[in-house]
Amino acid sequence: MRFKLFGVDCFEKDEANVIVLGLDYTKDSKKVLKNLRKWSTFTEPFDLLEKKNLLENVRIHDIGDVRLEEIEEVVGVVKEIRDTGKVPLIISRGHLPTLFISRVFKEEKLLVFDAHADCKDRYMDEIIKLDSCRDREKFNGATWLRRLMEGSRKEVLVMGVRSLDQDELSFLREKEIKFISSFEIKNDRVFETLKEFSKRSRIYVSLDVDVFDPSICPSVDYPEPEGILMEDFRRIVRNLEGEIVGLDVCCFNAAKEDRLTGFTVSKALSLLLSRLKNFYQ
Repeated sequence: MRFKLFGVDCFEKDEANVIVLGLDYTKDSKKVLKNLRKWSTFTEPFDLLEKKNLLENVRIHDIGDVRLEEIEEVVGVVKEIRDTGKVPLIISRGHLPTLFISRVFKEEKLLVFDAHADCKDRYMDEIIKLDSCRDREKFNGATWLRRLMEGSRKEVLVMGVRSLDQDELSFLREKEIKFISSFEIKNDRVFETLKEFSKRSRIYVSLDVDVFDPSICPSVDYPEPEGILMEDFRRIVRNLEGEIVGLDVCCFNAAKEDRLTGFTVSKALSLLLSRLKNFYQ
């Protein structure tokens, strides 16, 4: 009997078009990865608003968790999946792995959902130590996007940001990183920006779950009020053009078994997976 993810049966690896991979590299990774998988099994793939099974053409295979001694090892793991022509879906405790995953998706545009800009030059606290490497103050979940964009001209759009300092704002402008705050999501004009960014493009999506309002996604390390709601996220995904070629979800806190956060994240991933254009052409 096949087990389920996102409410659908998993397939054998050679039959699948999406490969799910958990990254085990922090002391609480196992619990985070287990909880998200657990609650995803109860997600209903049929969507009443869309009036269809969101995952009808998505065939998922879960290869389990890979233990990383060094975070940079994720490059080889993700490259191996991509070389098979399948779409990687990476579950991660923190956001730092996205810095290294981006080395595999060098030419693709990067769409980030995040409450934070993650463009600090240096940062450290007790929580961030979970998600750091090398020089811990310079390489962690609060600095990863700055490290990525130093010396890079990668096209990036950050959606839902609502927490940053003046230095980060200056960096975003200097590097011409597009960003849309959660306060702007209700304005229809932002979707023109999204369409312009994504049309005729290959997109890697990184979903930091603290982009959602704490009322629907409380189990995160740094909850920020005035976040986006599921209706906002649905509209964003509906207006996303181009082709999603890979995605990760991160910053899900394992402090407690929180069904609400688990269901919110699982639904969000189902919506993103439903937009994998190459499965519908």
